[in-house]
Amino acid sequence: MNKERIKYDEIKELYDYCIEIGINAKLETLYDGYAIRFVGGWYFIQHFYSYGSRIGCVEPAIGCRLDYTAVPLKNAKALVRYHKERLNRRPDNE
Repeated sequence: MNKERIKYDEIKELYDYCIEIGINAKLETLYDGYAIRFVGGWYFIQHFYSYGSRIGCVEPAIGCRLDYTAVPLKNAKALVRYHKERLNRRPDNE
């Protein structure tokens, strides 16, 4: 069986967007995909096991009502924009 490698371009574009708007983020490999980690411990993931990865969605865990669901890139960008201040805050500043 010839398995096609998924590129997970959405999370890479989301990472670039985070950097562009001034969010302190780090892109890491995770399983066959990636995780965007924020200073407060929040993250987005996209890999074989994450919700919606096969349909181009990312999965947030950033302390919002959409955590652990499949989120399209456009909505993910809106989430990081809305939660920018919290995503840049270290846990000891909460």
